[in-house]
Amino acid sequence: MTKWTKGPWVISKHCSTLVLNEDGRSIATTGGYQSNTEITLHENEANAHLIAAAPDMYEALKEILSGYDVPNSACVSAHKALAKADGESDDK
Repeated sequence: MTKWTKGPWVISKHCSTLVLNEDGRSIATTGGYQSNTEITLHENEANAHLIAAAPDMYEALKEILSGYDVPNSACVSAHKALAKADGESDDK
């Protein structure tokens, strides 16, 4: 059972480093504009896009794995990633 805020999550139109749920509630911020380097700003924006895609990627991964009966290294890694997202990972 998922415990996180229901998706979809989107990037704020006013701040490209702020991730919001569909009701406009803040999900995450990726550093804002605190750094004066353009590289950091682009990295913060990329992180926001990755975070916003998380609910979709989680559901897609669960759907993909439901079609595989034979475990392989990719499936094992995918199951570990889902467990980590579910808070069941030892990698805390």
